[in-house]
Order: sequence, then structure tokens, then C-alpha cells
Amino acid sequence: MDEENFSIDEEEIKNETKDTVNQVKDSIKNSDFKTNVNETKGLIKDLILSPIEAVKRAANGEENLLPKAIILMIAFIVAYLGYNMSTIATTVKFSTKIFRIIISIIYPVLYVAVPAFMVLLLNKKNKKPLIRNICTMVVVSVPEIVGYLVIILGTLINGITVLTQPVATALSALTIILMYFGIKELLGEEDEKKAVTKFIVIKLVTAFVLLLLLRIKPF
Repeated sequence: MDEENFSIDEEEIKNETKDTVNQVKDSIKNSDFKTNVNETKGLIKDLILSPIEAVKRAANGEENLLPKAIILMIAFIVAYLGYNMSTIATTVKFSTKIFRIIISIIYPVLYVAVPAFMVLLLNKKNKKPLIRNICTMVVVSVPEIVGYLVIILGTLINGITVLTQPVATALSALTIILMYFGIKELLGEEDEKKAVTKFIVIKLVTAFVLLLLLRIKPF
């Protein structure tokens, strides 16, 4: 990858992070939860009917996604927490369970934050605000969220794992496809080869960070 396409501006990252945190705080403070939930349902319907177009609209900032992204992020954390805790043995120590809960909260956050920051660092020609990068990554993660819920369902009902596992795998694959289109749109990259290269780099970095997180052992 060209050096000119990747650089770290510490001041820019600091300012973008500060602005993002402030926007999230304001959105939570001034939001109507019931209205946000209903609007989030509409977003999910759009993703079902026209997924790529919905992702492109998110990346281009055509609507206020932050309240919906917050709802979806909560759902992501709850879904991953349920998935993670459903795989833990009942005999493990209480401290280990608490540790798994903490990891289950951090994992979804990093899942969307790492690619969002990577897009910010790689995007020199068509830079988008960090909050839009994050919201877009949350939107493309909807199939992944549903996939975790499907897996949880498989652990609760005997004999349907043979169905839930392929469905969850397909949903995970759909997330990767949507993430590619989301990242490509955020980068404003028209060259397909460059878009694929940057996408692969972003996915590898994200996978590496998540792997490090999952390898952390409780004290």
C-alpha cells in the first residue's frame, strides 16, 4: 500500500474521537428511545429489501444514523454477551465469568471501532467524520448481530444446530460483503483493486486486534 495513503495524524484522531464521544453523549441525552427503536426497525427493513443501497446511504450520511446505531450497538453487545456466556461452563469461577462479560462488551465495540478508525487513517481524498464511519460499520454488522442470536437459539433448542450453524455462517458472510461496500463507499475509492486491497488490510488489522482481545486470560 502506498505510504501516502496511510498516515497517522494524532491531533486529527484526538479531535475526531472527542467529537464522536460528545455526539454519542448528546444523542443518548436527547433521544426518544421508543422513536429510535421504531426507526431502527425501518433501517433493518431497508437492509433486508435493499442491503447495498442502505449501506451506501449510511456511508454518504443521507440520514441521521447515530440514534439507530446506538440501538444496534446495544443489541450487538447483548447478542454477543448472550452468545459468549452460553458457551461458558457453569463450573467456572465467578471472576472468570465477570472477565468474560467484560470481554463480551469490548469485542463488539472493537469490531466496529477498529475498521472505522482504519478508514479514517486510509481516507485521504474523501475523508468522512469518524462518527459516520462508526455508524456505517454498525449498520453493516446487523447480519452478524442476527447470526449471534441464531446461535443462541440453537443452544436453547435441542436438535436445530444443524440449521442454525449454516444460517449464522451465511449471515457472517453477508456482513463481510456489506462491510466491503460500506468501506469502499466511505473511502470513495473507484478503483476496484485498490478498494479490495484496502478492505483486506482493514479486515486483517481488525481480525488481529480481536484475536489479541480473545487471547487475553483472566488473572
